[in-house]
Amino acid sequence: MAIINTHVLKTYFANLFKYKILRKTDFRPFFTTYYITMLCNFRCNYCEFSQNGWTTKKDPEELNTEQTIKLLKLIQKECGNIYFTGGEPLIRPDIIEILKACKEIGFNSISVNTNFSLYLHKKQVMDYVDYLAVSLDSMNAEKHAKNIGITEEMYSTVINNVIECAKLQKEKNFKLVVNCVATPDTIEDARDVMNFCFENNVSFAFVPASVGEGSRFIDEKFINNDRYTAFIDELIDNKKKNLPVFNSYNYLNKIKHFKDFKCLPTLVPHINPKGELFYPCEPFKKIAGNILKEGSYRATLKKGMQKHGPMPDCHKNCYKSCYIEPSQFIEKPGELVSEISNRLKNKIFKKPRP
Repeated sequence: MAIINTHVLKTYFANLFKYKILRKTDFRPFFTTYYITMLCNFRCNYCEFSQNGWTTKKDPEELNTEQTIKLLKLIQKECGNIYFTGGEPLIRPDIIEILKACKEIGFNSISVNTNFSLYLHKKQVMDYVDYLAVSLDSMNAEKHAKNIGITEEMYSTVINNVIECAKLQKEKNFKLVVNCVATPDTIEDARDVMNFCFENNVSFAFVPASVGEGSRFIDEKFINNDRYTAFIDELIDNKKKNLPVFNSYNYLNKIKHFKDFKCLPTLVPHINPKGELFYPCEPFKKIAGNILKEGSYRATLKKGMQKHGPMPDCHKNCYKSCYIEPSQFIEKPGELVSEISNRLKNKIFKKPRP
């Protein structure tokens, strides 16, 4: 939950009361992740969607523009922050129209996760987002191109697009974030990406790659890996220096040694291109129902809880930041206070960058 705004804080206290006092888990979402399409022009070797062939053919039930906007209106009634992912969101020819509609609907925060290959054709996206997240895992053109199934020329295009876009953050009033997924063998690549981000004033978000069915399990090669723990220490140190590390201290400390945690996935619901809500979370691939058919997010969540039962005690598996951070902040409120305190301290007493 690196995104913290007024809406998130109001939602946080409502959820905290519900969880600690009422002992309920039908939370009001902090933000909603919407897989607006599964189509993608990359073939990343760690992406289960790509490996399963879901990114090569459009789902015939994918919502059209009108249906998508109707869905977004239902989501906004109960959640003020929307995060578009895929697939590749910029593949959709109507993505600018949809983002514009999000502004008109009244979302507090709009984020888009993209591979940045189509940026030159969709520059208007910057006019409607608060956060633009870019996937970049290596600065080695040959290695990265091979890992994500593109040409080295396309890789160079992506890098140039990131550099150009980074210069427009202040003018367009948005934050550019690089999501770097690392395997146990690519820690040095992640460090190179981190340094590239710092040089270009881009926020760096680190994610250890997950494996197995639904990408639900951490790779055991991360465990007791000195190179990995040293890199996490370096990230924490860089964050203390006020360098643009997007991950929270909470998350970095949790993934350093993969400490146990209680997951509360309904804090951050995920919705597929058909408008179907995953329950309890996307990795399990279970469907609660279709939000458009049920008429609201709340009704769909209730149906999912009735259909699939209470949330499983899934406390030491995927270590995805979108699940760990909100869950831990509810489970341990002091950690949110600490995160906000550190952010304010960095703003007031900015340490010089090395």
